[in-house]
Amino acid sequence: MYFSKDIVKDILVTSSHRPSRRVRSFINDLVGTIARARKINRGKKSLEDLVEIMILEGYRILIVVNTWKANPGRMDIYRRVDKNLVKIGYIVIRSIKLSREQRVSICSIMFPKIVSDKCLSTTCEAVKEILKAILEIEGNQEGVKVEDGIVHMEDGDDMIYIWFSRNGEKCGPRIGIRSAVRLYKENSQSVNRDSRGGEGIESYM
Repeated sequence: MYFSKDIVKDILVTSSHRPSRRVRSFINDLVGTIARARKINRGKKSLEDLVEIMILEGYRILIVVNTWKANPGRMDIYRRVDKNLVKIGYIVIRSIKLSREQRVSICSIMFPKIVSDKCLSTTCEAVKEILKAILEIEGNQEGVKVEDGIVHMEDGDDMIYIWFSRNGEKCGPRIGIRSAVRLYKENSQSVNRDSRGGEGIESYM
């Protein structure tokens, strides 16, 4: 399967303010792997500014990669509901391996199959639900083929791992996850500031 250059980009990915070089590299890997994602430099933009961009350009999901000790520390995931932004979950990252560090290519996947039979913890379930919300995956995915791309999830000793493949070839970044929380379902209308830290946002406009 080959993807058109006219793919609709509905996922916006950015960083916290003043990201490290490694965070920027991780975002590049992530956007290169998720065909429907686009990177935007954060600069001085507030979340309010990002909401306005999402409304104007039709983005549905916002992923903010926060920096922790020069590495990606947490991904906050928001969904735009009309003119409001809803925080639907967050993923705490323990480690990453960029594609170049694994000597694998950056693939391009749109609606991948999630394979999680080796990942049975409650954290796995939370991550899976967040991924399904980001990628708009529904149903049992029985008709999804390997050329559409696969997101692999598996348990480790003290974390879970996510990695990608397409046409049987490993590709993209490998992400070690310490914990994850699914906060709100899509029919939520607003979200209060998250007491666990990071950027929370209330309904705008």
